[in-house]
Amino acid sequence: MIQPRGERAKAMLQSPSKRRRHTPRRTPREPPPETPEAIRRGSEENEAPNTPEGAVKPQELFPKAALIEEAPDTPGAVVERRPTSRSSGVKAKLEVEPSADKVDKKALEVDKKKEKVRQSYKVLRKATGALGGNADGGAIYGEITEGSMARIVTALEQYCGFSSRSTFIDVGSGLGKPNVHVAQYPGVVCSYGIELEDIRYKLAMINLDALLKQESLQRSVFFSKGDIAMAESFAGFTHVYMYDLGFPPETREHISKMWSDSGPHTKYLVSYIRPSVLIEQYDMEIEELVDEDGEPLRIPTSMHGSAEGHTAYFYKRSPPMTTDDEFPADASEIASMVDPVFKQGFELVGGPVEDLQAHTTAVVADYLTETRKTRSRTGRRKVRND
Repeated sequence: MIQPRGERAKAMLQSPSKRRRHTPRRTPREPPPETPEAIRRGSEENEAPNTPEGAVKPQELFPKAALIEEAPDTPGAVVERRPTSRSSGVKAKLEVEPSADKVDKKALEVDKKKEKVRQSYKVLRKATGALGGNADGGAIYGEITEGSMARIVTALEQYCGFSSRSTFIDVGSGLGKPNVHVAQYPGVVCSYGIELEDIRYKLAMINLDALLKQESLQRSVFFSKGDIAMAESFAGFTHVYMYDLGFPPETREHISKMWSDSGPHTKYLVSYIRPSVLIEQYDMEIEELVDEDGEPLRIPTSMHGSAEGHTAYFYKRSPPMTTDDEFPADASEIASMVDPVFKQGFELVGGPVEDLQAHTTAVVADYLTETRKTRSRTGRRKVRND
């Protein structure tokens, strides 16, 4: 076999993978120079891409800080156009939205008030918790539990405008737990309780005396002993609360008249009586409230010393009354609006706390002195009988 000779022969004998391919180099073609019209047309195409009519143009991830365009009437000059609309819109949106600091501050304030509620119940349990409803170690009947009252306050806040600018009265206040609760949260201007039974009123005053010694707690509470029939209206109270299951018919009739004569600021009522009874039998100018689902606003509750539960019904004045007068934010100013039966309480709550303390301490001291005398007479009588 004849072998090829020379360089060509060597290339032929090499494997295809080792063969070298020699291709001529191509010189890159330079782009044609762009005219001013082409430059302007290209910038316009980048700035506003072709989109179907009515379609939303895509937003740029990083908008240009400034756009350069040729001045139409001065050749060679340029003007700067800044996209201010987008930046100003973002700024306006941020100003409307509440800052995180404000939200956190409000939440912190609510937590502090709720902690005061827990502390106040501890004070009450220490003061009278072991005495019972009639100071004889028996059951504290008719006293709503802390959890039930918290649910009522939540509903009042959500649907009845209950706030730190409100005033609150508990008709038949007993030992005063609802009054102390709303004084701490939401921290009403004045929390007034009126009680007919003497022993329960004095136990409430013992609770108040203990509360007033706690400087960290809200002390806008006042208790009075008396019959609600002595008052003619609820004027000055924005929210009326009453555990009224045991009220006689004549008391309910009188309360209905008081409600009618109370004026525009008295708007909301919490009662344990069904709407059919209050509205149809006693002609109260109210209607039952509904929740966000359109259902009647009713809160199930439980009581100390009672195995059965009761339902709290929420009402608003109907028809509503209107007024241009702003409701005062100070108890001493509201004192001029209220019935004479309630005036002393508003004056003391709105005045120096020392005056309220002196009044409360005097009532408690008289009660304790009377109790000691009664026990002494009972002891001597027992010795003589023996």
